[in-house]
Parts: sequence; C-alpha cells; structure tokens
Amino acid sequence: MMEEILARFADALHKAIGTGRGDHAFSPCGRRWPERPDEGGITGVRRPSRSSSTPHPPLRGTFSRKGRREAAFGKILATAVLASAVCGCWGPPQIGGDDASFKAVDALYTAVSLREVKLVDQCQTTLKSLHEAGSLGEDVSQSLESIIVEAKGGAWEDAQTRLARFMEGQRRGR
Repeated sequence: MMEEILARFADALHKAIGTGRGDHAFSPCGRRWPERPDEGGITGVRRPSRSSSTPHPPLRGTFSRKGRREAAFGKILATAVLASAVCGCWGPPQIGGDDASFKAVDALYTAVSLREVKLVDQCQTTLKSLHEAGSLGEDVSQSLESIIVEAKGGAWEDAQTRLARFMEGQRRGR
C-alpha cells in the first residue's frame, strides 16, 4: 500500500517537473540521464520512455569543495561581524583613568535621574572644562553632549538609559 502511494507521488512529481520543460529524467544532483530513473527513485516503478533527442534544460551548477568552504567561511565571518555589532563589542568611547571625569559622569547620571535641568547644566559646564583641560577625549565629549541635549529636550528616560549603557561600557584605566 505504502509503495503504491510513493509510486503515485513520484510519478506526479515527475509529471509536474517535466511540464513545460520537456520530458526528461529529473536528477536532484543535476545529472542528465534521459533513459534512467532518478538517483533516489523507487525501484520497480514503471516510467514512460523518455526521448534522448531533446536536450535537458540547463541546471545551476554546484560549488566545488573549495567553493563550499569559501561560502561557509564567508557566512561565518558575516555572522561574527553581525554578532559583534549587535552585542556592542566596540562599546562606547572610554573616559580614561581620570577620577574627576568619572565623578562628573556619575553626577550627570544623578542629575538626569532626578530630572533636574539646573544640575544637568552644572554637569555640562564641568564636562566642558574637563574636555578643554584634556581629561576627556573628543568622542567622549560628543557622546555625553548628545545625551545632555536629549535630556534637556525632555526625553529623560531615553537619556538615562543611554547614559547607563555608556557608564556600563567603561573600563577603568583605558
């Protein structure tokens, strides 16, 4: 019973594949055997004879082993780059080992948490003076300034979240 069902399915599959492309043997690996059954075909199933005069339609070639390795390496590399970008391996810019800079950023976090514009302004002044003195780098200063602008614009929770991520990404002494 099961063999009959499989045989009917195989014949229906061959008829569907052969529609519009000629009456050719179908081979999943792309081999052209007009008078032979499929590689994975069911033995004992009668198939109509196929004409060998009609050419087989062009099939897409398969990669060589070298091509498959290169494709696999490319996929692994792309996945690693994507994962590192999503995980944030590059992280926020680093403050450095200066204690005054850490205290100023901590004070800014407190001011943003309390949603006090006056305290945020004081922290902004302190951070600008640290930047001018060379204790804060340009990238750190720009990042903190954008957070301050966001907080002053009324997006206190977003600014607090960004500042928390910034602070969590800091590594002392770098």
